[in-house]
Amino acid sequence: MRDVPVAVTAVEIGGTIMLDPSLNEQSIAGTKLTVISNQDGGLSGMQKSGVLPLTTEQINYIVDISIEKAKELREKFLEI
Repeated sequence: MRDVPVAVTAVEIGGTIMLDPSLNEQSIAGTKLTVISNQDGGLSGMQKSGVLPLTTEQINYIVDISIEKAKELREKFLEI
């Protein structure tokens, strides 16, 4: 099977990081970061939007958790 990049989006709301936010959650978020990873866990791309900054720790956390969630999504996709 060929490698399929998977994107996971995270938002920061009041100091809390949320994954795969709804449209309502995105609309109140101060910032949004989408992480795209490939099958081996490498980064394929990232996109940040919003006016509030993210700390280095928040970015590292989002990247780590996004890669893990993308792995879970790939495994579920392969079950179908």
